[in-house]
Amino acid sequence: MPNIPQPTISIGAYGFEGLDRFVEVDVVSMSTTVLNSLNLTTPSDLIDEAAEKDNSFNLSAGEFATNLSTEKEFTLYSGMGGTRVTRKATLSKKCTVDGVEFDGSDELGDLIVLKESAVVLFRNCTFNLSRPASSNTWITMEAGAKAIFDGCMWSGGNGAGIYVNNAGVAADALVVSSFATATAPGGVFVNTTNTAVL
Repeated sequence: MPNIPQPTISIGAYGFEGLDRFVEVDVVSMSTTVLNSLNLTTPSDLIDEAAEKDNSFNLSAGEFATNLSTEKEFTLYSGMGGTRVTRKATLSKKCTVDGVEFDGSDELGDLIVLKESAVVLFRNCTFNLSRPASSNTWITMEAGAKAIFDGCMWSGGNGAGIYVNNAGVAADALVVSSFATATAPGGVFVNTTNTAVL
């Protein structure tokens, strides 16, 4: 990729004193405008679904020690490299989760629970069960919940346990083009339809 040309500044327009002001104020202002346009949600921000539907959260890198949950339809959670959710997520509505790592290092129980009314697309997510637990279950789906796991990865849990435990029919849980660190006799998918799962 060619270098992006640097902006040129005419001393005549600002004078030497004005150049300092340009560098200190205008460049900072431009940087702030660009950063704010990303509309990032940081780990210290409250994740609040303010709109009646179609809420969107661009999760920054960092550890989100919050219970990720959905109360409104069509919420989108988009992660970037290093976005980690370290508390159990309870999803009960239609939503999309993209590029988020769920890491169960500090809380007992499942990483994610999908309630019976949930319809969720997990895209490019990582599910890491890294702490010992009485039962190694990464994701529990109540009967009636629906989910597609596309391009996801399961790890941790010593390779044993249940990656997705679906109480409903297999057609409601689709695992596509995904990677699990171990399959039977290690970790297993219960009542799921798997396509191209390694």
